[in-house]
Amino acid sequence: MTEENAEQKRSKDSADSAKDPSGVELKRSAGWSTIGLQMVLAFVIFAWVGQWIDSRYETDPWGVLGGCLLGFISVIIEALKESGRG
Repeated sequence: MTEENAEQKRSKDSADSAKDPSGVELKRSAGWSTIGLQMVLAFVIFAWVGQWIDSRYETDPWGVLGGCLLGFISVIIEALKESGRG
C-alpha cells in the first residue's frame, strides 16, 4: 500500500468513527438545545400568572414569587427528565 493510499484510509476511518449511526447524540443534543427556551418560557408564564393573581386578589408580591418558584421547579423537573435521572 502506498503512502497516499494509507493516508486516505486513515482519513476515511477517522471520518467513519466520527459518525453516529444511531443518531443518539443528535437526539440528546436536540433535547438539551431547547432547555434555554423552556426555562425562559416557564419563568415568564408562571410569573405572569402570579402577577395576574396578585392583581386580582391583592396579594403583592406573593403571586409573582410563587409563580417564579413554580417556574423554577418545572425547569428543574424538565432538566432531570432530559438527563435521564427523573
